[in-house]
Amino acid sequence: MRWLALVFVRTKQVAVYRAPHAAHALLVLKKRDKLGTRRAFLVRGTGKKWVHVYLPTRPNGSLGWVRTRAVKMYDNRYRIVVRLRAHRLQLWSKRHLLATYPVATGTPSTPTPRGLFYIVELLRPSNP
Repeated sequence: MRWLALVFVRTKQVAVYRAPHAAHALLVLKKRDKLGTRRAFLVRGTGKKWVHVYLPTRPNGSLGWVRTRAVKMYDNRYRIVVRLRAHRLQLWSKRHLLATYPVATGTPSTPTPRGLFYIVELLRPSNP
């Protein structure tokens, strides 16, 4: 499995398109969200002038295209993999397993969501 990249918006706002060179933007997002957090996207793929990104909108897994000049790309060498059947969370750095932790999973009435997710802000609780 490869490690992922992410981009942060570097302009005042970013236009998101359904496809590169589409006539109209699908949506326009500000540089920061309602809480003041810098807008970030997980990268699915890149081209010379366009970046294919996962959108922080519903439905989960939504994709769009943003112009390369509107974002700054960073490598994200860390990833978390949750193995539901094994009740394990794995922390990886590139191809190296750093740690494994036991985790609880959902119930039949409240199942654990499956899919690809990403974190845009690390919060430190006032009372852990």
